[in-house]
Amino acid sequence: MKTSSDPIKNLNWKESFSVAMKGFSFAFAQEASVRRAVISALILIGITLAMGAGFIESLVVIIMWTQVVIFELFNTSVEKVLDYTCEHKFHPLVKYSKDTLAAAVFVCSLLGSLIFIAILVVVLLFRPTGLFKG
Repeated sequence: MKTSSDPIKNLNWKESFSVAMKGFSFAFAQEASVRRAVISALILIGITLAMGAGFIESLVVIIMWTQVVIFELFNTSVEKVLDYTCEHKFHPLVKYSKDTLAAAVFVCSLLGSLIFIAILVVVLLFRPTGLFKG
């Protein structure tokens, strides 16, 4: 339900896209962790595509590293809300929440890295066009 206190509810798709891009741009500009996640994703996706990985392998790397960026955006968003609500004062539950969010980003990044390495090994070593094949 759209109310006067909630001006971004029920926007059309163009307005929704614009709001989302503003949010992404803000997070990218203000948060080093978001920039690192996006740059890492672009580099690893680029390497995957450049090394000639198959469609499914490339898709898996794209999905995994897009998830890393999504997790980092969630992490950033929730941290901002927690900081605002507790007025930047220490509280053990806020610390626990932030640490748990950081752990989620770490696990997703670790899984994405392991999948990338596994695909890299398969493509470079066991494909006919790999490093050690004629």
